[in-house]
Amino acid sequence: MERLILTVSILVGAFAVITLARDKCIGESEDYRAKMAETINGATCQKWTSQYPYSHSWTPENYPDAGLGDHNYCRDPGGHGLPWCYTIGDTRWNWCFNECTPKTVTELECVSSDHDSMGYRGTLDETINGVTCQKWSKQSPKSHSWYPENYSDVGLGDHNYCRDPGGHGLPWCYTVGSARWDWCFNYC
Repeated sequence: MERLILTVSILVGAFAVITLARDKCIGESEDYRAKMAETINGATCQKWTSQYPYSHSWTPENYPDAGLGDHNYCRDPGGHGLPWCYTIGDTRWNWCFNECTPKTVTELECVSSDHDSMGYRGTLDETINGVTCQKWSKQSPKSHSWYPENYSDVGLGDHNYCRDPGGHGLPWCYTVGSARWDWCFNYC
C-alpha cells in the first residue's frame, strides 16, 4: 500500500489549504507506469494479456506503446484522463486513483469514502486542471443533454458544481474553457 502525505496549512481567515501527494506521481495518465493493480472500489485488475473474465481489444499487441503487458497494473491506453483497468470482479472495468501531481484544494469535501460519485453533492466547481465548470442549466459555451429538469435526482441544478450524473466513477463537469468537459476529483 502506498503512503499518503498530507500537509495542512492555515491561511488568513478560516480557510485551510490541503495538499495531498502520493509517493508515485505521474504527469499525464497516458504515461502512468506505476504498479497499482486495484480500482477505486477495491477490485483487483485483470491482466491486459488475459481475455478472462472480460474479453477486450486493449492488448499489448494492439497498443504496444501504452504500457500494457503481461501484468494487471492500471493504465490509460486511450488517454481518457485517469488510469483504469478491467477487473476480475463483477464490474467489467473501473477507474484507478490518479496519482498525478499534488493537488491543492480549498474545500474540505470529498467523494464519499465508498467512492459513490453519483452521490457527490459538494460545491467543488473547478476541474482537476483548474478550469471553471459551466452551469448545468446553461447550454453555452458547451451544449449538452444533461438537463437539470430531466436529471434532478442526480444533483444537477442551476449551479456549476461537479457531479457524476451517469455514474462514470468520478465527478466531472462541462467547462467554460477549451476542453468540453473534465474530471473534478479533488484527491481527498
